[in-house]
Amino acid sequence: MKVHSVDIGTRKLTPRQREILGFIISYHSENGKVPGYGVLKEKFNFSKSAAQQFINGLCKIGYLEKVSREIQPSYKIVFN
Repeated sequence: MKVHSVDIGTRKLTPRQREILGFIISYHSENGKVPGYGVLKEKFNFSKSAAQQFINGLCKIGYLEKVSREIQPSYKIVFN
């Protein structure tokens, strides 16, 4: 199966990743913090595990960055 992606510089996003990242950036702008996994789970109707996988994927390609696990949620926006 071929996955279509959007090229932003050297970083590629699938349409779903782009949608989720857009929501995270929007949420951050409106609330002053990134959404927790529960918010992502509710917004996109998927499991907490799926939310974590999307966050991990966006971290791997450099759009988000993991931060201390003592803080919930445990990531921040890098590329805005």
